[in-house]
Amino acid sequence: MPAEGGRFGDEVINLMRLKLADRVQMRAAQRIEASLRYMMQNLNQPMKVPVLSAMVGLSESSFFALFKSATGLTPLDFFIRARMRRAGQLLVETTLQIKEVAAQLGYDDQFYFSRLFKSVHGIPPREFRARMEESNHQDLKRKLATGKIPAQQTCLIPADENKMSPRVVIGGFQPAALRLNTFPGNTHEPAAKPK
Repeated sequence: MPAEGGRFGDEVINLMRLKLADRVQMRAAQRIEASLRYMMQNLNQPMKVPVLSAMVGLSESSFFALFKSATGLTPLDFFIRARMRRAGQLLVETTLQIKEVAAQLGYDDQFYFSRLFKSVHGIPPREFRARMEESNHQDLKRKLATGKIPAQQTCLIPADENKMSPRVVIGGFQPAALRLNTFPGNTHEPAAKPK
C-alpha cells in the first residue's frame, strides 16, 4: 500500500512540475511576445539586444536563448526579416522609390538595404516589385477572363484595428521547423483555398 501512495505522490509532483513548467513557458512566451511587439512597432529604429533584454527583465544571454527557442531565429535575424517583409509590402502597396523604402525602415544606405533584401527574398527589390506587379496583373487578367472577380476585394487591416488573437505568430514568422520555404510567386506552393 505505501508503494501506491508513493506512486500517487510522484504523479502529483510530476503534475505540479508540468503545471509549473507551463506557467514558466507562458511567462517566457509573454516576455518574448513583448519584445516582438516592440520590434514590429519600431522597424525604423536600430534594434539592440541589451535594450530588448532589459525591457523584458532578462540577461542578454537568457533573452537570446529564449528568443531563439521561441522563434527559431536570433533577435537580429528576426528583426531583419521583419524589416524586409515590411519592405516587400511597401514595394507592392506604394510607389515609393527603393531609397525611400530603405529610409522608412531606418537604412541610410540604399545599396546595403538592397543586399539585405536580396538575402531575405532571393531577388533585389526592383525585381521583387516588377514580379509582384506582373503577378498581380496576370491574376487580374485571369479573373477577368473567368469572370471570377469578387464583389468585395480583400484588404489589409491596420494593426491597431486587428481583432485577431494575440497568440497569432507576430510578423508571420514561425520556428524554422514549421516554416515553409515560400515566395509569393512560388508555383510549387499550393494555392490558398478561398473562404
